[in-house]
Amino acid sequence: MKVTIQDLADHLGISKGTVSRALRGYADVSASTVARVQQAAKKLGYQPSAVAQGIKTGLARSVGLILLPKSRAASRPFLMQFINGISTSIAKQGYTLTVATAQSDAEMVELHRDLFVQRKVDGFILPRTMHDDPRIQILDQLKAPLVLYGQTENLTQYSWFDINQVECFRRATARLLAFGHRHLAFLGGDAPLFYNSLRRKGVELGIQEFEREEVQLQIFENITTVPDGLECAIRLLKSPQPPTGFLCALDLSALGVIRAIKQLELIPGEHVSVIGYEGIPEGDFSEPGLTTFEVDQYEAGFQCGVKLMQLIHEKGAKVSGTLTMAVLLERGSDGPVRFNSTELATFIRNRKRLLSSQEKLHRMTEKSLRN
Repeated sequence: MKVTIQDLADHLGISKGTVSRALRGYADVSASTVARVQQAAKKLGYQPSAVAQGIKTGLARSVGLILLPKSRAASRPFLMQFINGISTSIAKQGYTLTVATAQSDAEMVELHRDLFVQRKVDGFILPRTMHDDPRIQILDQLKAPLVLYGQTENLTQYSWFDINQVECFRRATARLLAFGHRHLAFLGGDAPLFYNSLRRKGVELGIQEFEREEVQLQIFENITTVPDGLECAIRLLKSPQPPTGFLCALDLSALGVIRAIKQLELIPGEHVSVIGYEGIPEGDFSEPGLTTFEVDQYEAGFQCGVKLMQLIHEKGAKVSGTLTMAVLLERGSDGPVRFNSTELATFIRNRKRLLSSQEKLHRMTEKSLRN
């Protein structure tokens, strides 16, 4: 049976009104009484009614997270970790997470507006931040509390949590350069999203800091899936000046690059190096394992939830930003350079001719055996 405020009052021998005011932290209730009420509430297992609290405070006691099902991120395993982190942190304040989906960018903006205007949520967490993000613009107009999972142009105006993606890709670039690679390719992700410019900046910074020799860099955008990575890498590796090292904004595209390397009868990590980002499970099971940066998505969700609760409940709470690092997982997909770009192109051409000759010989042998 659920414990009520009246049960607490009867247990303590004080009025129901005093118990209620003590639980809500009113200044006219003595510290000793507040302590007695809180101790009794914990002992008896009292839980405040979210509906009743909502009526009194005008709060929905829910946080909004709106996703685009068509987006690559909406179906990724890390999303569940992120949602779990948010839910765990806001539950400490008696909040639940409202997850909704939109079918277009325009619908997504309207859904943010409607949920807040209709008081179905008290604030939002915005993942996958964009340049000139329309979600931020509408929520600014409504003065809705929001926390960004990512960055944007005007960071001083918002609370946000992000991974230091510039530093991750600076380190990834420095790693390949230290291995001796001088022809690199950056396979960027979603061009409209802010993360992509940060990862590209990290690559460019890593090359700028390398002053010993000239480094060639080819840049491609909107390479977000395994087929994208496969197609782009095949084209590049068959070119007259193929890259010997690939820096991929996303693990999925990196896995596509590994497939391309194998399709050309090359060895990933030996003939061509690949580094990804995110730390998705598939990277651990590829052959060889994908060297990548692993992001703690649970912690990201948890910290976003904490920041949003502060904005909603703490009067005069200041916006705050947090930048943390992903963990480098060193596996087998990268290593010391074996060929420079010209040598790699020659090796690929000769290998293709060899395989073609072997195929021709195999067909001739089969034909003679049939005869």
